[in-house]
Amino acid sequence: MECRGIAVDIDELNRVEQIMSREIKLLEEKAGACLGSPVLLNSTVQLRQVLYERLKLDKHLPKSTLYKTAKNQQTSTGEGVLNQLVCHHPFPKIILDYRQVYKTQSTYITALRGYITEGVLRTQWLQTSVSTGRIQSTKPNIQAVPKTSLTFLDETGTGVLVCPRSIYKPREGHTFISVDFRQLELRVFAHITSDKKLANLLKDDCQDIFCNLSSIWMNKNANSVTHAEREKTKKIIYSVMYGVGKYKLSQHLNITPMEAQSITSRFLRDFPRVQEFTNKVVASCREKGYAESILGRRRMLGNIISKNFKDRTHAERQAVNFTIQGSASDICKLVMKEISRELQRSSVMASLLIQIHDELLYEVMDTHVEMAKAIFIRCMETDGGAWYAGLQLRVPLRIALKSGKNWAAMNPI
Repeated sequence: MECRGIAVDIDELNRVEQIMSREIKLLEEKAGACLGSPVLLNSTVQLRQVLYERLKLDKHLPKSTLYKTAKNQQTSTGEGVLNQLVCHHPFPKIILDYRQVYKTQSTYITALRGYITEGVLRTQWLQTSVSTGRIQSTKPNIQAVPKTSLTFLDETGTGVLVCPRSIYKPREGHTFISVDFRQLELRVFAHITSDKKLANLLKDDCQDIFCNLSSIWMNKNANSVTHAEREKTKKIIYSVMYGVGKYKLSQHLNITPMEAQSITSRFLRDFPRVQEFTNKVVASCREKGYAESILGRRRMLGNIISKNFKDRTHAERQAVNFTIQGSASDICKLVMKEISRELQRSSVMASLLIQIHDELLYEVMDTHVEMAKAIFIRCMETDGGAWYAGLQLRVPLRIALKSGKNWAAMNPI
């Protein structure tokens, strides 16, 4: 992956950078017009002065929601507070828009130029920097490149879509194929907990489990479940899986802590094995001093027996997190190795470029796309760990395949 790198469309990079630079300038002008005087949108000192001293927007919020900065204990100008203020004045929304565009341009467009050589960007891959065992990209972090598009107006007033991934293209005569495990962590979770209800839902290939659960909880037809309702259900499931507390869940869903607690309790009633799993993992970690993945990889967690409540509960969440995410990481690594061996055996010309948690991006010769697709399915989709004899899962692994001539424009295959 480090040697191959990924090709960059320099013309597209220049186009995207130009559009974003123009948008940044427009937002700066918009902020000045809104306030009647210029303001540095990157200066937290100036923003704090405008928001709380000049506009006095803090009077609209309870003191409990006005977070303080960790270093100087000053009123925060972070995203959480700004989102609460957008309905009281237009300026907070301008700040949020500016930060999104500025970060996207500075981090994922302009900063990349120093890593591009002869039209190819190469990143470093670290195998031991993430505690869950995931592989991490650095210098630059290509795993963090957003997949979402931003809409801007050009000089003529026409809306244009800009996506940071659009600057990446396959080499001549090649096609990108994205191979993504479907709900891998949820499937690992169902396997470890032995929850039959969850396992049965995951065995239906035609079913969107998050839509299905939404329809069950909301007592409505699955076809009528909205995207927002599906995403809400997804957040609930993963929050409960990883032991997110009621206060954090309430922030994620923009509801009260009491409502969040009610949602969590209902989930645990519907899937009782979840609480059993959590208790079992914590008890085992307390006894052994480490958490363990399904393939036996360990993470030492000495604070699991700490007398300090905060340290101990943090270690308990880490134990649960590692057991699931560490197991998912094991599976991804096994798959990467097996696909590599299969590609060599079959002489299929395909190179792994990027790994993003449960997703693999390959660059495949145009004439070998169908053969590569068959290898991906054979190595990754399984009803019982067919690619690794030591791992027999209770639920099938399923993948989603996409292809395209641009990383931002991938279509299902």
